[in-house]
Amino acid sequence: VLDEPTNDLDLMSLNVLQDCLNEFEGAVILVSHDRYFLDQVSETILAFPVDSKLKRRGELALFSSIAQWEEWHRDQIQDSSVEAPQAKKSVTKEPPAAKPTSNQQLNQLTKKIEQLEKKAKRLEEECQQLNEAGKVAELISKGEELSSVQTEIDRLYKDWESLA
Repeated sequence: VLDEPTNDLDLMSLNVLQDCLNEFEGAVILVSHDRYFLDQVSETILAFPVDSKLKRRGELALFSSIAQWEEWHRDQIQDSSVEAPQAKKSVTKEPPAAKPTSNQQLNQLTKKIEQLEKKAKRLEEECQQLNEAGKVAELISKGEELSSVQTEIDRLYKDWESLA
């Protein structure tokens, strides 16, 4: 069982961990926000529904890639924002307080996270190329940039979780 194993790892350690997991013949339960890493080492992704109102006892979803999960996840967020029709209509109807803002904020955070994860993936690839070329000074600089992007991704996930 690995809980957020990519946190605080440098690129070299991350690559070693990825290689070890890919070569491992057994089962691993891996919990991570690092979508790129999950896509590289996972054969099956197990996901819980976004909104507990949508969850029926024992219903979990299995996916073979992050792309599959992201599509399902977007649908879950949209479904959870749709309210069930009310049986009785009240005389005075007040608009919901924070729901629209929360959903809008969730969508904005999701887009920011996706953009930063693409940037992180690009930076990881650049770091790999710099490492193979032996360009240590540039590798350190790119590694620091990657670290700050990953820190921002982690912060945005915490914000996302507080709104979800």
